[in-house]
Amino acid sequence: MQILIVNNPHAKESLVGTAMEALQKGHTVCFLCLDNDITPFSGMFDFYANQAKNAWSEAIDDLAQTHNFAQTHIDRYTEWRFKTPLEMVQKIVEYENNGWTVVREDADFKKAA
Repeated sequence: MQILIVNNPHAKESLVGTAMEALQKGHTVCFLCLDNDITPFSGMFDFYANQAKNAWSEAIDDLAQTHNFAQTHIDRYTEWRFKTPLEMVQKIVEYENNGWTVVREDADFKKAA
């Protein structure tokens, strides 16, 4: 199945986990997000917020897990990053018109954009 996952900037939670689950189940995923969003193949570690002695080790472990996940699923994954929600809506319509299943948390996403 071809699944378009829209990471709605107005939603309470990210859909990164949903995208990862879909990939693990063998689906083809296109992930739409804004420029600074975290995606299934990206991440962020804040050494200021996490000043534990093992913070560096945890960051390396997270990076290795992300790398392994990407290597396993990269052939069925695409992402588009946008500057504004309006640009994202135009891409959503394009994918909907091509028969992709669209997953988004907020059904009123197009109105919010």
